[in-house]
Amino acid sequence: MRIFVEGPWWAGRWTDITLATLQQLGHETACYYHNRKSPADRVRLAAGRLVGLSGRRETDWPALARRHLSGRLTDFHPDLLISIQGKLDPPTARALQQRFPQLRIVFWWGDILTPQGQRRIEQAATFADRILVSYRGIHEKLAPRHAGQLLYFPFAASPQFHTPGTMTAADGRRLAADVAFVGSCYPERCELIHYLNARLEKPVRVW
Repeated sequence: MRIFVEGPWWAGRWTDITLATLQQLGHETACYYHNRKSPADRVRLAAGRLVGLSGRRETDWPALARRHLSGRLTDFHPDLLISIQGKLDPPTARALQQRFPQLRIVFWWGDILTPQGQRRIEQAATFADRILVSYRGIHEKLAPRHAGQLLYFPFAASPQFHTPGTMTAADGRRLAADVAFVGSCYPERCELIHYLNARLEKPVRVW
């Protein structure tokens, strides 16, 4: 299968891990990082702002990213498009589906459910064949509305990218804990830590 992935370029390598896993399964892949602006993109956007074209296509990065995506897809002729919190919108998706009648679209929202995230999921529901969410609570909340499209798709470790590192004895003593959680810093998680530290005899340590 020919699978195109539209995803973010960032330190967590979400897009890269997805591509590598699909390649290991024998699929032909290509990708577009929707948050990487080329020097030409930066010049074009800056020039548009300088001449007062705010709100126009010339200064709208999502619109420009969608045009880049459409061009890459035209060259690749995909069977499946996986949009990882991508910039697809209904008009672009419909145009792609008309150009590639066999194309199936999967929209993957792996972040927490912010108001913006919920709007993006509602929008994706108008064109995506499947919507993936990576938190059980989000799935339970949205399943009644999008039961036919919504799938719970939790994150997992990739042996190719996630390997144990070495740790000194001093690090082991410094980081040792009876219970440990690994994750990103979100405001609500900070609130939870403050809540626990106001009530526990031993405070929660954060690294």
